[in-house]
Parts: sequence; structure tokens; C-alpha cells
Amino acid sequence: MRAARGGRREAFGDVLPHLSGRFSAVRQKLSLEAFGFSGFPGIDSPVVGPFNVFDSRVLLTEELDLKGLYKARAEGQRVEAARWTYQDTRELVVLVSGNLYLRTLAEQSRVEVARAEAETARALHQLALDRKSAGVVPGVDVLRAEVELRSREQRVIEADTVVPPLTLEQTMEMAFARRSDWKAAQARVRAAEASRRSALGEALPGLTLDADYGAIGQTYGGARNTFTLAGALRVPLFQGGLVAGKVLAADAALQSARAGVEDLRGRIDYDVRVAGLELKAAADRQAVAESARALAREQLRQAQDRFAAGVANNVDVVLAQEAVARAEEDWISTVYDFNLARATLGRAVGLAEEAFRQLVRGQ
Repeated sequence: MRAARGGRREAFGDVLPHLSGRFSAVRQKLSLEAFGFSGFPGIDSPVVGPFNVFDSRVLLTEELDLKGLYKARAEGQRVEAARWTYQDTRELVVLVSGNLYLRTLAEQSRVEVARAEAETARALHQLALDRKSAGVVPGVDVLRAEVELRSREQRVIEADTVVPPLTLEQTMEMAFARRSDWKAAQARVRAAEASRRSALGEALPGLTLDADYGAIGQTYGGARNTFTLAGALRVPLFQGGLVAGKVLAADAALQSARAGVEDLRGRIDYDVRVAGLELKAAADRQAVAESARALAREQLRQAQDRFAAGVANNVDVVLAQEAVARAEEDWISTVYDFNLARATLGRAVGLAEEAFRQLVRGQ
């Protein structure tokens, strides 16, 4: 972006007036014969001087041509393209950061679930020990409960180690209105168009204005004010194909920029459609996982009640615990997939930062 801004300042420097100051002091002798002057009555020697010339003045130069104007416009559009490219890169960084954030949340949820399952297994193990001491259940039930407890404790250790509604048309409209890469591509097309006009402008006449104002004389105190105002019209007659070559190159750059816009249009359409479908699928999977988790928890509760009442052994409880563990893991994965799909859709429509802020706020 700094390079683009530097190019714009340089281009505008060619369009704006150039103002400078000059001070000179000269002492010299001149030979009139050297300039073809001789034989003046009353002048014996052709050498004049020595004499002094003091000159102090301000100079102004301005070139009026379309080439510089269109070049400045092209550089301005390149700055615009660089700004939107920077924003697009920023949104990509936000999406990657959001993905890492969601993965961290998912792993934290797995830790909490693993700890809860370990507490349940510990309670069931103690219940099996108490019932074995009372002679109600055989020792194999205690062994099963202990194996399940150690398994749940191992899951806690592993989990701790890991932790460090719009319509399609509205979504498309939002994407083309908000996506930074789309705006950058359009700015590059405008820059290419201005560059082509600048190349064509080199074949047009150009006007240069020169002006100065200052004081000149033999001594500084005796200097008199003088000024100069001049204009020059430059008309290109033959440039050896230079302008035609620049126009051809500018045409190629313009066609490339327009092709890039059309290619990006297709990719945006694809991104939005795929992101919308993935979000819907993730929402459906999350709803199914939520229902399965509730059913697994109810199954575990009923198995625990039957075991506590002595009408069943703890095999059903262990199986129910396994079902709950799988349901919890599926639910965590679907929540992660759903939130990531939301962030991906936000990126597809140019709202990655806003989508990430909503995820952090839990909306």
C-alpha cells in the first residue's frame, strides 16, 4: 500500500505546478565580435565590461496535458485497489484466527465433557464397590466399573493435553457490495482504463506554461522588477510507434483486469453458494447431534436407575456411558462445524470480522 501511495504522489507531482526560486550574481566581460557585432560608431574596443548582473526571481512551470491527468487517476485507483487488497488479507487472517478460536472452544468443551464422564464413572465405581460389599453384585461388575473409570480418566488426560438468515439473492448482493477482493478487482480495472487513456493522451497536443517574476540589475540595490510569461504548444507529429506500443500494452492490461473481474465474479458466486449449503448442512447435523445427545443422556440416566435398583448389572450402564461419550463428541464436532460454516459464509460475503465478533459474543 505504501508503494501505491508513493506512485500516486509521484503522478500528482507531475500534474501540479512546479515552483522554484533562483538567485544569481554575475560579473563578466563580453566580446561583441563573438556575437557578430562590430563597427559601432564611438566604440573602439569590441570588449564590453567588466559589469555586474544580479538576478533574483521566482519561477513557475505547469504542463497541461491529458497524459499526466489520466496517469494520476490511474495511480489513485491503484491505491484504492491496494487498500481493498489489504482489507481482503485482513479478513483472511480473521477467518484463520476464528478457526483457531473455534477449535480451542471445541477442545475446551471436550475437556469439560471428559471430566463430567470421569465423575460419573467414579460415582458408579463407588456404587459398585458398595453393592459388592453388601453382597448384591459380583466382583466382575466392580471390575467393569473400574475399567470404565480408568478409561474416562485417560480421556481427561488426553483432552487436557490438547487444550492450548438471508436468501441466496440477498447474500449474493451483500457479497458483491462488501467483499474487499471484488472492490480491489474493480479498482484495478478503473486503473487500467485510466492508464490506457494516459497512453492515448501522449499522442495529443500538450501545453506548457512558464512564468517568472523577480528583480535584475547591475547592483542588488539598483535591481528593477521584471517578469516573463510564456506558453508553448507541443504537437506530436511522429514518435516512431511509441504511443501505439503503449496503447497496445495498456489494452492488454485492461483486458487482463476485466478477465480477472469476471473470474472473481464466478468464484464469489461459487463461494457464497457452497458456504450457504455447508451452513445449512452443518445446522442440520447440529440439530441431529443435539437430539442424539439428549437421548443418550436419558438412556444413561435410566441405566443408572436400573443398576441402583438392582434390576440390572452395570453392563447397561457402561454401554450407556459409551453412547453418551460418542454423542457428546459428535455434538462438539457439529457445533464447531456450524460455527466454522458461519465464519466461512461471513468471509464469502465480506463480513468475516463481524462474523468473528458475533462468535466471540456467543450470538
